[in-house]
Amino acid sequence: QYGTIDAWLRHIRDTKRIHYKQLSTITDEKERLNRLIDLHALEQCHNIAVSTPVQEAWASGQELTVNVVVYDVGTGKLKDLGVSASKPADISGIYKLALGGHHH
Repeated sequence: QYGTIDAWLRHIRDTKRIHYKQLSTITDEKERLNRLIDLHALEQCHNIAVSTPVQEAWASGQELTVNVVVYDVGTGKLKDLGVSASKPADISGIYKLALGGHHH
């Protein structure tokens, strides 16, 4: 038990569980961790895109784009995964990408 961070860790554990089959095929530990990070970012983008505030913004015609980026603590740089959602129809593509495997 670590307090507030427990909820964040639970989301990462859920991502690992959901994508276990895909992650288990990656033998290199660093590559597997990087893929888990990417998958977690995709999962969180999906969660944000289906959230009530975002759905209401899109329904009202407001321009809003959710982009998927991850911070690389090793380089100090943001890595753009090249995935975004700017309308409800984009949401399914985010999840298909997560299920489909590697994205570079």
